Amino acid sequence: MAAVDGDEETLSLVTYQAAYQASARVLSAIDEALDVLINKTGIVGR
Repeated sequence: MAAVDGDEETLSLVTYQAAYQASARVLSAIDEALDVLINKTGIVGR
C-alpha cells in the first residue's frame, strides 16, 4: 500500500482553492465588463 502525505495533500488542496478563487474573480470581472458593454454603451442622454 502507498502512503499518502497529509501535508502534501493539504498544500495541493490549498493551491487548487486559490486557483479556483482567482478564476472566479476573473469571471466576475468579465461579467461586469460585459454588463457595462451590453447595458450602458450607446445610451445617449440617460
